Amino acid sequence: MEKLLEVECKDARSGLRRKSAGEWAVLLHLRKAQQEVRFPALGDESMSRIVSLAEEDLREAECAHEAMTVWRSDCWLPFAYDAELFNLLAVLYISRCLSNNHSEFQACLAHLHKTSSDDLQRLVWIGQVLGESAFLEDDSPAFATVERIWTTSPYESMQVGPTSTSVTDVVTEIIHSNYFCSFPSRVEGPNCATALVFIRSHIEAREDGSGCVNELRCLEDEVVDCYKRESVVLGKKEWEEYFRLGSLLSVANWGGLSSGQGKTLLSAMHDEQGSGLLASLCTQRPPQSAFLSHLFALFDCATHARLWLCKSTLPVYYAFSKVQYCNVSCSNTEEGRQVLASPLGFQERVPSYIERRQRWDAIRAHSDVIKTGEYPFVLSMRIPVCRVLRVPVVVSKHQDVDLVDNHDLAVCLDHFLWFESVSRLNFLFLAGGVYKFTDKERTKMLLVDQNELQKYYSVPEFLKAHQLLLTAFANHEGAKRD
Repeated sequence: MEKLLEVECKDARSGLRRKSAGEWAVLLHLRKAQQEVRFPALGDESMSRIVSLAEEDLREAECAHEAMTVWRSDCWLPFAYDAELFNLLAVLYISRCLSNNHSEFQACLAHLHKTSSDDLQRLVWIGQVLGESAFLEDDSPAFATVERIWTTSPYESMQVGPTSTSVTDVVTEIIHSNYFCSFPSRVEGPNCATALVFIRSHIEAREDGSGCVNELRCLEDEVVDCYKRESVVLGKKEWEEYFRLGSLLSVANWGGLSSGQGKTLLSAMHDEQGSGLLASLCTQRPPQSAFLSHLFALFDCATHARLWLCKSTLPVYYAFSKVQYCNVSCSNTEEGRQVLASPLGFQERVPSYIERRQRWDAIRAHSDVIKTGEYPFVLSMRIPVCRVLRVPVVVSKHQDVDLVDNHDLAVCLDHFLWFESVSRLNFLFLAGGVYKFTDKERTKMLLVDQNELQKYYSVPEFLKAHQLLLTAFANHEGAKRD
């Protein structure tokens, strides 16, 4: 647990999260190389572009890690508070991930010690047939149907033998495995940092053995080395402790999963033939996601499914206000296809902090234990980027007023600067203005123009402000010692 806590603590060198250490090291390294003109053959324009991409890599990492802090909330752990739904969706998610994908199947199997290849193939097959609602029985719990299929269905056509392992044990081992829990690497695959992608694309485009290519290869090796040296890897013991402590938290039941609800959900996804918005939200990691582990992606799936079952009026994504959980169609509508294709929707590269806070609050509102009722008022709240800027916060209970000064405890955010990707910020700034106070009494507000906003969410300005704070803190500590 100490390593988990260490991962989430701020990096003393930069004021950033420990998990962003790789991006921070790369940015410092590239800036130094640019200042020293170590790669003259690249030219100023290409080097400036690489540094700019490294800045955005750092920003994306901070956005993603901040969004994932929502999962530390003591009322948002699906495996503990919505176990029936979580396990059912885990079967569908794993099946969709491994089906017709030999490399992923083998990668998953390599991290399993008790589950055989036959049992893993069984699980994939069950996930494929679960969409047929006829498999669900109205008088039994939803996941009991999975257990029944696991033990009674013929597998001769799959060329696998009988098994003595329960489906629950198989699902649990997969979810707890490093394959499922590990965060994606930033130096390979679709999760690769954009600065590395730029460098490698230029190497491929200039395979002529020139000095520029040699410099690019050297730079690539140095960037990869920075990521590897600063990587934060959590082992099986740390994740086991995470699951153990999560299961010990006080129960805040999300509502359970009746057989009727399970049948309704699976039937709706089956009607979409697995390619619609609901099926994608509930059984798939966003294909462009660069940061989500399978575990955190499954957390999102469980949240989407629960809010759909609750018929929540919350928009699925902030940029598509008309597509709400209560009206997500069971067919491939034009609106659904737009959400699926949009980088502000299901094609998101970076998870949104705002949207996760909104879902967190909607889950609380529908919880069996925590009832928040209607939102009675809105307060302005400070943000960590600039103290004169404040954002509107919807407060659900009067006793929450003393919590709103801490951004991580706010109930709902409508505008948030640093912890959102630039594409989302551009949308937010067009959709609604951002204001700042102009007097000490905080009674007069002025609309912030677009040019001024740039400096509040740009990476160089953010890092410059943090460096000033760190210098001031060091001077203060030195004065105290003297």
